[in-house]
Amino acid sequence: MKVAGIDLAAKENRCTGYASIDVDKSMIIDVLCLYSDDNIVNKIINDRIAIAAIDAPIIKNPRMRNVDRAMIRRGFKVFPPNFSWMKLLSTRAFRISNILHRYGVKIIETHPRSALINSKCKDVYEVLKLLGISIGPKHRNALSFNRNLADAVICACVAYLHVKGNDEVIVENDGSIHLIRPLCECNDV
Repeated sequence: MKVAGIDLAAKENRCTGYASIDVDKSMIIDVLCLYSDDNIVNKIINDRIAIAAIDAPIIKNPRMRNVDRAMIRRGFKVFPPNFSWMKLLSTRAFRISNILHRYGVKIIETHPRSALINSKCKDVYEVLKLLGISIGPKHRNALSFNRNLADAVICACVAYLHVKGNDEVIVENDGSIHLIRPLCECNDV
């Protein structure tokens, strides 16, 4: 089974980070930038992704949700979906998720910065190490130079944990946001 993480950009001319993991092999398969909605959808379908975790509010009409308030109460810094450029991001996420649902792809919402903080790890490399997910040198180097790609890998780790039934979920009546459960106790992020 394969899962993916998507650090969605609000506009198609900006890098949308994409990362995929082979769950059975616990291995990063791909880390790259995608741009258009068609590129994103086609990549996910062609890679036969079962679950994709998207870093964006997935909501038809962007507004502040109870799940956003719950995240803020827990100390996570999330922007409300109705905040300026977040409207574009939310609308794009909703559109892409609807297309992917029609192809049988399960979509979950995440927030990589909050997922990393909740994991208590210092960076994406520590998350991968503690989850036992291997990453080749080519992909490892790419993460050092592009925050979108590092965030996409964190999103993919959330999807990986979701498949394993081991993610942490903030649930409210109007949505849910999936996070990485605490992996270590030693680091304050």
